[in-house]
Amino acid sequence: EREDLGVELYQVQQSLAKLQMHLEKTHENHNLITAMRDRAEQDLGRIKQEHVGSLSEVKGLREKQDKYQRELDKLNLTLVEVAKYTEDMKGEIAITRRATYKAEEDITKMEAGKKQQDLLIDRLNEQLKGLHDKYQLYEAQLLAQKEETNAAGNTLGDANREMEQIQFEKKQLLSQWRSALIGMPRRRG
Repeated sequence: EREDLGVELYQVQQSLAKLQMHLEKTHENHNLITAMRDRAEQDLGRIKQEHVGSLSEVKGLREKQDKYQRELDKLNLTLVEVAKYTEDMKGEIAITRRATYKAEEDITKMEAGKKQQDLLIDRLNEQLKGLHDKYQLYEAQLLAQKEETNAAGNTLGDANREMEQIQFEKKQLLSQWRSALIGMPRRRG
């Protein structure tokens, strides 16, 4: 019986070690998801401000719209690619700013002719619609990231509850093992 308790205790300790490693990995994943979600929310906030406050920045972006759409279609909502997506967005924002400066120069040149100016306004309205569609995609991606963060939090909670149960069972087994050791000299005597 003592050997059986020893074997069972060893197996429980092995399970506990595995669960502790799993818990640590889950903590790391949770922290990574939280950090990625915060970065995505910051990027989304910047995009909202640029979208609402800078209609003039929309000009000159029609040729960029298809590129952004292809990139967004390729993005997979996995945790690893969320981090890559955040880094890509920083570069795309810089490209957007440069394109905005170019668009402002184009507007200044086109102000000489009414017909050219009307064509430019039509083009910018199409670009605005494209950016609005892209903005809605960003909102959907942020919602998916929040759902993944909630799922990771639930997994972490489950792992914590399982660890508490194992700790309780470990204490019970140790208590039984000690009782068995105390009782053994009495049987020999």
